Amino acid sequence: MNAMKTVLALLAVVAAVGCAKPIYLNREGSVVAVLPPQDNTNANLEAWEKAWPVFEREVAVRGYAVVSQAAVREFMASRKYTIPAELNQHTCEELAQAFKADFVFYPQMDVWDRTTVIIYTKLKVGVSATLKDKAGVPLWQGEGEETDTSAGITPRQMIAQTVGGLFASMEHMLPPAVSDCCRSLPHCGFDPSAKPAPEKK
Repeated sequence: MNAMKTVLALLAVVAAVGCAKPIYLNREGSVVAVLPPQDNTNANLEAWEKAWPVFEREVAVRGYAVVSQAAVREFMASRKYTIPAELNQHTCEELAQAFKADFVFYPQMDVWDRTTVIIYTKLKVGVSATLKDKAGVPLWQGEGEETDTSAGITPRQMIAQTVGGLFASMEHMLPPAVSDCCRSLPHCGFDPSAKPAPEKK
């Protein structure tokens, strides 16, 4: 059921993107360093590892050349960084230079929450992201969420909910949440239908 919901959500996004006229960044450059999502939740989970490639796909499908995860991981490992937040020690300009990128994409995990109230359980995943140019100027910001409400769980199920189980039950909500966040992310390059500026005489 959860898998079906995820598939339907993705198909809806694809259909919406196909029907709506794309918005373009209208700036030079195409290489984007998509950083690993910073985890602002209190869930103590490494959900960012699963969310990272989902964000990468959303950026790549809009025509950008995404810096490889291997390059970003190598950068982190060389400095003994273990969590995405440690990349905040570097300016956007420094990161763009390190990855030879035109832009830097900053995703975040903001909500990873389960609320159980006797007769129902509500799951919520919230994410956000910012696209900056190499000088650190924000070019775009977005946020998205996905919620899932179901019938309440039994006491036995409640006891059985380990941290790993919580992650497994909510992982399917990442693609819809990230798609919601990136729905207005501009496509790479210039709008081909835009009229060129008149030449100065």
